[in-house]
This record gives sequence, C-alpha cells and structure tokens, in this order.
Amino acid sequence: MNKVFLDIGCGKRKQPGHIGIDMLKLPGVDIVWDPANRLPFEDTSVDGIYSNFMLEHSANFIFVVKEMYRVCKSGAAIKVRVPASLFSQASRA
Repeated sequence: MNKVFLDIGCGKRKQPGHIGIDMLKLPGVDIVWDPANRLPFEDTSVDGIYSNFMLEHSANFIFVVKEMYRVCKSGAAIKVRVPASLFSQASRA
C-alpha cells in the first residue's frame, strides 16, 4: 500500500513524494484547497504532513491544525514551520 504525504501550502516548491496542496493553482499544486474547508481526505488516511510558512496565512489556524490531526494516521509526523516573529509578538501580549 502506498504511503500518503501532504505538503500543505506548498506554493511552487512541493516536497518530493508529497501531494501538493495550496490555495492557488500553481505549478506543482495537485489540490487547490480553501483552509476554511475540511481537507479532502478521509480520517486517518495520511502518513505525514509538511507545512512551511502556511498557518500564518490562515484566518483560523486552529481549524487547520485540527484538520491535519484528523486526516493523519496514528504515529504520523506533522512538521510545521511558522515565522518566529509570530511567537515573539504573542509573548508580548
């Protein structure tokens, strides 16, 4: 059985071996997705997720993270990168 890996917010730089998901139809994007909607995958159907500087562009990043969790199999890795400035601003509030 083939493993399923997602690159959410891939832009033009999709990770090799991943399904590219973005809000815009760009070269390398396999699925155009609005982060206000559910990911188009069944529960516990994904082996891993990579997301690089995408969450800060979402109006509801908590929903997006819950969607990542929903589609991942038990033991799947979710690798998320966000700008460090988001944390420094949050700690000042």
